Amino acid sequence: MCHSVCASLVGARNLGIAGLGFVLLFVACFSPVHDALGDDEPAVSEQAPDGQELFLRQWKTSHDPLQTVNDGLGPMFNAASCVKCHQLGGVGGAGGNEDNVDLLTIKVKRKGVVARGDLSQRVAAFHPALATAGRLSATTVLHRFSLDPNYDAWRRRFLTSGQQAEFPITGIVDLTTAASQHPFKAPNPVQRLDGMAYQHSQRNTPALFGAGMIDGLPDAVFDEMEVRQAAQGGSVSGRVPRTAGGRVGRFGWRGQTQTLHEFVLGACAVELGLESPGHSQPIDPLKPHVDENGRPLRAAKPGLDITEEQCKSLTQFVANLPRPQQSIPTDHAEAERVAKGEERFERIGCSNCHVRQVAFINGIYSDLLLHDMGSGLEDPVPANPAKGATDAVASYYGPDALLANVSPEQRREWRTPPLWGVRESAPYLHDGRAQTFSEAIAWHGGEAAQSAREFRRLAKAEQEEILTFLDSLAAPTPEETATEEVVLRGSD
Repeated sequence: MCHSVCASLVGARNLGIAGLGFVLLFVACFSPVHDALGDDEPAVSEQAPDGQELFLRQWKTSHDPLQTVNDGLGPMFNAASCVKCHQLGGVGGAGGNEDNVDLLTIKVKRKGVVARGDLSQRVAAFHPALATAGRLSATTVLHRFSLDPNYDAWRRRFLTSGQQAEFPITGIVDLTTAASQHPFKAPNPVQRLDGMAYQHSQRNTPALFGAGMIDGLPDAVFDEMEVRQAAQGGSVSGRVPRTAGGRVGRFGWRGQTQTLHEFVLGACAVELGLESPGHSQPIDPLKPHVDENGRPLRAAKPGLDITEEQCKSLTQFVANLPRPQQSIPTDHAEAERVAKGEERFERIGCSNCHVRQVAFINGIYSDLLLHDMGSGLEDPVPANPAKGATDAVASYYGPDALLANVSPEQRREWRTPPLWGVRESAPYLHDGRAQTFSEAIAWHGGEAAQSAREFRRLAKAEQEEILTFLDSLAAPTPEETATEEVVLRGSD
């Protein structure tokens, strides 16, 4: 089927953009995303315009005509639209640091811990979302906005000293080359509030370009990549990201989410505060519902704020965002610098993790595996979601049980981010701490430490060649959107 589809795409170019667009809509109806949503769902030609409108829509706090119960976004939310955070390089791109998601992770000593009932009360007093439905969680999203006018002052208490430390580039190099010999102030220092120790961390918004192709990768591709890296020996050996249910994860900084549709559902609930199928909107920490013992409970579900059909339309729109394409300079000398830069990129080992092609996806520059990135990129929220974790846990968290055993490696592991479109996706790294390619490279430790050292050893002109290559990995253009070729899962 792939051969006939690709042949149709090539032939459609002779008919002009309109003809090609028709073929793309036909192909999308048989895409992996369409298969996952069900054969009896409306075709892409019916869903895509609705999905685009939903992605761009500014949701209202009350009486929104698109909501089934007019509950409005909230009571907690981080943004009023998808595009607010996904807009660098175009609709669906990355986000700036001003749109970072704030996370709070509490710290308790496993030895000599107080009685569970007392601990529950302390945790609930710190942030009610950490003690709901009879379970104690370690991490919660600290939302930016609330319908309660008193929320902003309550929120700012957690952030008074929680901003990430600023590091000069020389300090970053010291950290990544000899962390054990150079003590440093952690980017996420341990703080105390209301008798509870905690850490504040952040997540930067990733770009969604090409997400539909990643969604279509078979599980076997990830397993084979892990086996291949392990067989090669050396310091680079990634592992397959896993979801709370043990399935292969494809999305999120830790690869916690299996499918693009699940990613969209979680974002609707956590970021927009819209009750979505299987995902509850956040509780209001200033007005939590409690049981007879004063323990926080989720409020009775008011009904869906966004329907399954709308979420599927939104997923279909995101799935059809084009993949980025490399932009080769027209100037011959500059084009040569790009080519030499990619050669050096491979020579110093960057391509061990930032693999150019994965299965049918060319130009992705990622193996989509988890790698230990060293103590400099350690984070209080670990990889690997806890079994049975739901809601926001699937969007951001690792083991969310408060007293779960967490290995040091899990706090240092990150999914290799695809580099396609990286030119327009600054700031870099999981929390946006790096403003430039050079800063991002300098932060690489652990399995990537050798490559970072090799980069520093290069002459200035040679480093610039690599940076020129990275700068050629641009976000998609409207012209590339019209000529995107779709390769189907399971094609030969």
